[in-house]
Amino acid sequence: MVESNYENGLGRADLLIKDRSNRRAAVIEAKIARCEDRLEAECDEALKQIEKRQYARRVERAGYRSIVRFGMAFYRKSCVVKSGETA
Repeated sequence: MVESNYENGLGRADLLIKDRSNRRAAVIEAKIARCEDRLEAECDEALKQIEKRQYARRVERAGYRSIVRFGMAFYRKSCVVKSGETA
């Protein structure tokens, strides 16, 4: 199941993907960078936002065992993705 702007915790994650049968989920937060040199920093900021605003809280409480968090940053045609996971 894919949900966009999923209200959770203290805000809305950009995307939430849930695998109900295997109890896995992915929380995705995307950012647009002002320049290519900011891609890494924007990914880090997206991951911090997921934690600070507790975007994974509802799926954790629903019993999902593995939740991967993805911070994505885009600048024109460039993209960087970083991840963090709780098992």
